[in-house]
Amino acid sequence: MNKTDKASISVKKILCICLILIFIMGIGVMATNTKLINVKIILSSNYEMIVLTSKTKVADILEQNHINILEDELVIPDINSEITSNKTIKISKIDNQEQEVAIKEETITTEQILESYVSVVEKIIVEQIQIPYETITKEASGEGIKQNKIVQNGRNGIKEVTYKIRYQNDIEIQRTEISTKIIKEPVNKIVEVRTMQITSRAGERIATTNPALTASTKLAKKVEGITPIVKNFNTSAYCSCAKCCRKN
Repeated sequence: MNKTDKASISVKKILCICLILIFIMGIGVMATNTKLINVKIILSSNYEMIVLTSKTKVADILEQNHINILEDELVIPDINSEITSNKTIKISKIDNQEQEVAIKEETITTEQILESYVSVVEKIIVEQIQIPYETITKEASGEGIKQNKIVQNGRNGIKEVTYKIRYQNDIEIQRTEISTKIIKEPVNKIVEVRTMQITSRAGERIATTNPALTASTKLAKKVEGITPIVKNFNTSAYCSCAKCCRKN
């Protein structure tokens, strides 16, 4: 073998080594650019498995791991959606599935936060409230016709109440009483029930007060409980004057 053949073989070896190095470097670059994640898959039999994948779609991850979904099985999250932040895929039977709420990641901007923010305002309010008066009835002793007489007129009182009130969007949401102060006491209305006696004089009916009731009250007590008897009587009368009796 001459020197030309040896030189040709050396060049071929160098080229082969360079190609191998380039191929290895390309694989390394591809692996670097591809983000791999660990995904937990829970089968309907409660068997759990963790797979390493670069896929982000649920259907692609299941297909990559040769997992087929049956007609009576349900996938959470949905098979056509992207994997969620918890990186978990759960497969369960439709008949035995539990109600679950899928948590979706949403990007909330500063403007949305400010729009959803509702301020709560506290105010101290002082109100004057009327205190209603009460009516007191006093009954005087005795028998006869009852008559009411107002001895004292009633007047409402006033109290001052201090509240701490919370407003949200100018709407009252909470009211707390802090203190109460009586400004004016109420005056009760007093009504006296007096007994009146009805007497007769010269065909007129005159109402008198209770002190003149003594005689009729004694008579009423004497005949109390006695059953009256009704009888008919014929009466006659005469006059002794000269015109009627023809005498002087």
